[in-house]
Amino acid sequence: MWSAIEQTRPLQGYVLQSVIKLNDLNVRINSRCEAVQQEVDACVDEEHRCTLSERIGNIRQAKIKIIMAKKLDLGTEERGKKDRDL
Repeated sequence: MWSAIEQTRPLQGYVLQSVIKLNDLNVRINSRCEAVQQEVDACVDEEHRCTLSERIGNIRQAKIKIIMAKKLDLGTEERGKKDRDL
């Protein structure tokens, strides 16, 4: 039993580091989208502003969705490894 627990420790570290990196990526994506949105608001006329704002929102959602899927994959991978080891 202890052997199985010890074998999962490296995987747990890997998953934790990956989640931290994904969270950092999430913050960077949101920051960049906010910066682009501010530029659009400042420099583009009303007609194009709505279209670009919608596109920015869609891109942000798509990227966040990818990150969330990766986080779920990491959780599934960790649980699968633990189940195999037991």
